[in-house]
Amino acid sequence: RTVPSHDVDIPHCARRSVRTAALDVVKRRDLQLALKSLSATADPCDTFDYLLDQSERRGLTSAFFFMAGVTSPAHDGGYSLDDPRLRALLRRVNDRGHELGLHPSYDTFRSPEKIRGELDTLRAACAAEGIEQDTWKGRQHFLRWENPATWRAYEEAGLAADWSLHFPAHPGFRAGTCFEYPVFDLRARRRLALRELPLIAMEASFLQYLALSHDDAYDRMAELKRRCREVGGTFTLLWHNNRLGTARERRLYEAVLDA
Repeated sequence: RTVPSHDVDIPHCARRSVRTAALDVVKRRDLQLALKSLSATADPCDTFDYLLDQSERRGLTSAFFFMAGVTSPAHDGGYSLDDPRLRALLRRVNDRGHELGLHPSYDTFRSPEKIRGELDTLRAACAAEGIEQDTWKGRQHFLRWENPATWRAYEEAGLAADWSLHFPAHPGFRAGTCFEYPVFDLRARRRLALRELPLIAMEASFLQYLALSHDDAYDRMAELKRRCREVGGTFTLLWHNNRLGTARERRLYEAVLDA
């Protein structure tokens, strides 16, 4: 199966300031986003309806991971779930039958207290909009993850699953598998209730960290998808909403879904 997911780092980027565009280049290493956000008349980050449409056309369920706190202003999205636009987005994702998850901020990966606080904020925002989920999953911002600290923090915070396990600059099978599995705490010598679904491919790995062409990025992602298919596993794909502002980016995304 294919599981598309989307980390909502930057939900809106139209008419962003020169300072914010500079952060796009220096901190996020994303020159394209900086140029698009300074020149666009429409919001190039507001691709959520497009993402929902693409999943639904293929019978897929997307997971959207939202930030609910700031622990590093230089790295975190800095938006608020009290923003009416974000509340409307939470409702839209839920109403269309897709999943909501937590995207814990930059300096949370060793702290169950910080993760729990951000999860409480997300759940409260959802509850205020009449949104209920039986379980909640998370994926770390910048994929900052440490064994066993992050797994322990997730379980203590009340999350049911982690989707963080991935090397940004080395896409593929960091966990050696493309199947969800129960987590084992090597220090405490016990099985946790938490589940891990390892991430197999992220668009930034190919287009940003490895600086591949779109054709080469497609070939690499299609090969990873083929290897998952060979064993009947799960091809987990992370594609950020702010990397779909051009027709070329959208063609690549759709091609990977259809590979």
